[in-house]
Amino acid sequence: MSRTSNFTRIEVTEESRLDHAILRDGDFKAMSRSAIQHLIESGCVKLQGKVVTRSGMKVRKGQVIELRLEAPDKESLERYDLALETLYEDEFLIVINKPAGLSMHPGAGIRSKTLLNAIAGRLAVAPENWPAGARPGVVHRLDMDTTGLIVVAKDPVTHRHLSAQFAERTVERQYVALALCTPRGNRVLRQEQRGTIETKMGRDPRSRIKMAVLKEGGRTAVTHWEVIERMHYACYLLLKLETGRTHQIRVHLNHIHSPIIGDKVYGDFSLLPSNLRLAADKFARQALHARTLGFVHPSSGRSLQFEREPPKDFLELVELFRQN
Repeated sequence: MSRTSNFTRIEVTEESRLDHAILRDGDFKAMSRSAIQHLIESGCVKLQGKVVTRSGMKVRKGQVIELRLEAPDKESLERYDLALETLYEDEFLIVINKPAGLSMHPGAGIRSKTLLNAIAGRLAVAPENWPAGARPGVVHRLDMDTTGLIVVAKDPVTHRHLSAQFAERTVERQYVALALCTPRGNRVLRQEQRGTIETKMGRDPRSRIKMAVLKEGGRTAVTHWEVIERMHYACYLLLKLETGRTHQIRVHLNHIHSPIIGDKVYGDFSLLPSNLRLAADKFARQALHARTLGFVHPSSGRSLQFEREPPKDFLELVELFRQN
């Protein structure tokens, strides 16, 4: 095996299925077959330079398999000096309590002031001097304006092992949210104490910047919810993700007619009293926080679990709704 850029290269030693050939490589033996299949189906694998998405396709001796590593190029990671609330850090990974307004990684319109740039800024070795395979990489994502716990891998091997846990749905992720729930109307949050939302999700055909529940196509999305507290115009919710689709919680809560307070992309809050509507506008983001994160450390095998309550302005918004 060798590494070039963001790819791990494996030379096939005997004829077999594609997923079996990857699992034989020493760097991937700890990953499950389902995790490898997830990588293949996600378009992260090339065979002889071409992307392939069928796990069972036959590969021959001498062919070259390439696996894309989810890590940015050195050039995209300028160092960014930003104080981060760190819950845990070692040579393999770092767990951060992400603030609002911070994008995860460089992308369209944001090239340097991101979480990954901030992590690069705190590492002892500058990005231009990193050895091959030593770049940090995002394992899972939070929206720019969603606060809470996030784990970032410091190297591609750790990244693959953590990504496998997410693919196998063994990572514990719990969120809290303040969701619209008016006194009138038959909203499910008024009728039930807990439930599950399971739909197909994909890009909104009417707006490319939004996701949507789809009648046809898309990918399965599953969110479990439980009411922590009911208020006159909102419910404080505990949410557990079984899958991790883009904007999943935001779309799912809007789907059951209880959008997250402050979510201007998906929500309509015209039914709120003027003081609460103004408070939500002033809050200026969705009231969603990733409170709990639990996973198995890829190197030590220890079970790690972290928890952080929402930031002060989030709790103040909850209190305002509670008083009304």
